[in-house]
Amino acid sequence: DVLPVTPQETDKKERQSYCLGRCLEQLSESDRDLITNYYQVRGRSNTEARKRLIAEHGGQNTLRVKAFRIRLKLRACIDSCMDETTK
Repeated sequence: DVLPVTPQETDKKERQSYCLGRCLEQLSESDRDLITNYYQVRGRSNTEARKRLIAEHGGQNTLRVKAFRIRLKLRACIDSCMDETTK
């Protein structure tokens, strides 16, 4: 059985989605492309796309560090946005 979702949970998910979109728009185009591509190929078994992304960004470790830094920016932005939208 599926547990019912409360209105508060739905509202929170909608706000998170809104904030993610807003924060992605605030990134530079190159950072936005990197992070979206990173997660698209990370979840797939497409090894060619993964290899290409790694090569484009100077190696696997460099790619991971860049993605980590972008995630930090996104997390801070999303947290701030979530605080704003709950007021």
